[in-house]
Amino acid sequence: MEIVEDRQADDSKCPWQIKNEYFLRFPNFFGARSPGADKAGKKSTAQWTGARSRVLCQCRQVEKNSFVKRADAPGSKKFIPESDRDDGISVTLVTKKRAGIAVLIATWNLNHRVDKTRFRAAAVNAVAALQTHVVVLTEYYPRDYESVFRADLSNAGWHLLASEIVGEIANRVLMTSRFPLEPFPLPLPDFDRQFPPNILCVTIPAAGIRVLGIRIPAYIGEDRHYISRSWDWLESTLSGLHDAPTIVAGDFNVNVDSPRAKGGDHFRRILANGWRRSAPKGQGSYFGPNGRRAEIDHILCNSGLSFADARYVTEAGGFQLAGTTGALSDHAAVLAWVHRK
Repeated sequence: MEIVEDRQADDSKCPWQIKNEYFLRFPNFFGARSPGADKAGKKSTAQWTGARSRVLCQCRQVEKNSFVKRADAPGSKKFIPESDRDDGISVTLVTKKRAGIAVLIATWNLNHRVDKTRFRAAAVNAVAALQTHVVVLTEYYPRDYESVFRADLSNAGWHLLASEIVGEIANRVLMTSRFPLEPFPLPLPDFDRQFPPNILCVTIPAAGIRVLGIRIPAYIGEDRHYISRSWDWLESTLSGLHDAPTIVAGDFNVNVDSPRAKGGDHFRRILANGWRRSAPKGQGSYFGPNGRRAEIDHILCNSGLSFADARYVTEAGGFQLAGTTGALSDHAAVLAWVHRK
């Protein structure tokens, strides 16, 4: 077996990156030949498209925050993954105290608009091209393509959880992660049937964080009064989520200077009560008519976490996320490194 660098996420940009971390690829473990196998036909490694946790989760005996390093590393220990014990494949792991855990997270509004826009299958590849650990996808409504959309992500090594279907046409939240996800129960609002499908809360045990994915619906007309009730629910809910490191990410449909009628006062109170905004570099995530830009997609964290290198992303891996004719969405993605203290 071969020791190779893990390049699933561009960790070189992480300000807390611990240098010289390595992972092992196991022959016959993931069942596919590496595209980098040499021409001489020597023993190749299995192609691994999963994240670090995918290996670590197989190593049940490995302590939390362990990682794979060079076999001659001082203080290394031998472990054998459960699925490979019959084959005698050993894994060399080194446990090292870390100052914290860093996760690269993104949120992106897919602009599905409950079937009012054309479904763009390329969005799956765009999600992978972001090269993050976690992506919160809002305005998710893939109609008849859901099974294909989710299968493509799963086959690429992503773990998935989606908000509930409520029995009527409504946008939803889909969360994708390189780490296993567990649902976190929250009392959902009951004043209408549009808001609950736009809420999804999970925990990521491998990172020790909780993530709330959300979109505040753009209520109009006779439903406009639901804006205030939505923000009442969010403000109250966030006041009870200071018990653990928590991220809140999604489409809030407000800027930091939005008027009270749009939820601006609620948002500013949230920011004044222990929640910090990632403050990405750029002009804003939303590309509106006549060139209008707005900062309505946000990533927030509480005091158990901190941000670095937050930015808007309009293009990834050759896929145009937003900002041009024919782009996949009218929203750029928001990316940020999140560090658990």
